[in-house]
Amino acid sequence: MDFKQTIIENAWGGFAVDYGLLHFQLATPIVTLVIIFIVYRSLNSFLFQPVLRTIEQREKFVQDRRDRVAVLTKEIETLGHQLDQKLHVARSEVAHVMNEAYEQSHKQREETILKQRDLLEKEARSAHERLISETDQARATLQQLTEELSERTVDRLLN
Repeated sequence: MDFKQTIIENAWGGFAVDYGLLHFQLATPIVTLVIIFIVYRSLNSFLFQPVLRTIEQREKFVQDRRDRVAVLTKEIETLGHQLDQKLHVARSEVAHVMNEAYEQSHKQREETILKQRDLLEKEARSAHERLISETDQARATLQQLTEELSERTVDRLLN
């Protein structure tokens, strides 16, 4: 017997089929399955599980950030609405204050105009009264001068 055949016959389980280059032993699939199982468990515990945990942690982190962004977006929208309301109220107050200031300045201007008008009317009356009195004095003076002139003319004509 040759060396190859001896190894095949003395293999585990004692059952062997030889097809030339390809030979089959009962123990080979069992050993292969055991090795595959050991490699699977080793890769699972040392490679796959840490990678899966890292992926899950990253997904959790990303989801937490998305939730936080959603909450902050809602807060920003709420604050934006509050700001718009406050701006509307402030603009209304500014418009009200400006209207009051305009009305007050308009009222003061009218009062000043009325005071100036009253003052000018008093001055005009005073000037009119002075003019009337001066006119009366001038008429009286003119009357007096006319009488004197008449008297002198009469005296000259008669004398």
